[in-house]
Amino acid sequence: WRGRSGRACVCAPDIIGDQCDHSLITDTRYLPASDPRDSPFFCQRSMQHEELAAQMLSELELRQFPEEWDAASTVHLSLNDTSGFGVTLHLIAQALSSTLRHNQSLAMHGKWSYFRHRGCLAGGRKQGLSCYFEAAHSECPTEVLWATRHPPTFTANYQLHNDWHLPQRFNVPGGGVFFWVSQLSKYLMTPNRSLENLLRRIKLAIGFQHPIIGVHVRHGDSCPKWEDAHSHLPGAKCESFEKYLLEMEAMRARYKTNRVFICTDDPGVIAQLPQHASFDFVHLHFDRALFAASDWAIELKLLMATMDRRMVAETTLVDILLLAEADFFIGTLSSHFGSLAYELSVATKGYHPPYVSLDYAWQGSLLSPVQFHDDAGATVDMRELNPKRRDFRKPS
Repeated sequence: WRGRSGRACVCAPDIIGDQCDHSLITDTRYLPASDPRDSPFFCQRSMQHEELAAQMLSELELRQFPEEWDAASTVHLSLNDTSGFGVTLHLIAQALSSTLRHNQSLAMHGKWSYFRHRGCLAGGRKQGLSCYFEAAHSECPTEVLWATRHPPTFTANYQLHNDWHLPQRFNVPGGGVFFWVSQLSKYLMTPNRSLENLLRRIKLAIGFQHPIIGVHVRHGDSCPKWEDAHSHLPGAKCESFEKYLLEMEAMRARYKTNRVFICTDDPGVIAQLPQHASFDFVHLHFDRALFAASDWAIELKLLMATMDRRMVAETTLVDILLLAEADFFIGTLSSHFGSLAYELSVATKGYHPPYVSLDYAWQGSLLSPVQFHDDAGATVDMRELNPKRRDFRKPS
């Protein structure tokens, strides 16, 4: 390419930066000397991203909104048995990548625990993704849905997983595994009018303004999981808030902003914020002590109805989407919540905002190997991109 100041490197899939020197798969931080939007090659790279994204959306909608549903080409996914929010979204995306490969349509059915509240029954909505997001598929007739397979072909639970499936036509410069996963995440999490209105009201209420650093401090129910000898990522742990502050200070010095959006499940972190007056912190206002009241996972609390499901759902969604809207990101990419936020950020903006992960690179959130296939659906390559992964390995 030729940009405002000469030629630009054409980067390989999953490689970014003006000098093509950063891997989205294996690098834990991307901190260019200046904001990527100031690069002389910003427009060319963004257009490349948008053209690929438009092609992918067209293919998704062709399969997910068929003129007529039929059981032979429909795959049924149940939302009744779900895990954490981020990992469940990634598992749905995995299933969607499989159905696209086989020219099938993915129909989701069931009540996701996050959305089992009365607010999701208002206005004809359902207690699934469509409560807060644009429809991911047209209405599948009941007789087709239940003729596909019983029990459902896929269950959105991490114990029943599927490989990622990536067409070679998207494994090109500007594309790759990260692009593919992030676009699937965006497709599933495009806010509907109701959620857009909620986001707008909350941003006004808390003073969310650009430029802003988005910081995800993961504590709460996650910490005991990392300490378990059977954790899927050995060595991962919940980091102290002081480590996040060091990264905030470095990012403030480089990108000249002291405004920070804090997303955390830890009330202790919120209590510390007034001690750091050099930053302009904003955050959602709700009782985080609810998350710290026991060692139960949030999903179990939701299932047992010991928490306000609507509060949990809406604070979770708003936190993820505001992290995605932030101009810079600090978090832990071993977390599906954090990796999902960064995927949405890139997919929505059309470029890669600077980020820091305090533990693993983005590959730490990949649950399964990636199968690369040609247009006929034949496998041309298969890679395990998350070599640290432990408890999701398939039996040999």
